[in-house]
Amino acid sequence: MVIRLSLSHFMALISRLLCLCWWFSPEGSQISPFGFSTDAKGKLQIEILFNKPVDTSTFVPGTSNILAMETNPNATVTVKWDLNNRFLTIVTNDL
Repeated sequence: MVIRLSLSHFMALISRLLCLCWWFSPEGSQISPFGFSTDAKGKLQIEILFNKPVDTSTFVPGTSNILAMETNPNATVTVKWDLNNRFLTIVTNDL
């Protein structure tokens, strides 16, 4: 499953990421009230908290999740899992 998301549609981004919950089976909720935030370096950061652990092998940046930005149609991202694979942080590698 490939999902293309546009940087100009942050709310759609979160909606689509949360729709993946049916694929993973855990339910997720966004952390930021805006659906995104920026890290200390100004990079786009998306945080999702799931209600139970996620099989992280099903979430593959650039394949099962594509973040299309204005300057890059498939932005490189760093993915970090915490809380026993319940808390997902996605950070763009580009500004």
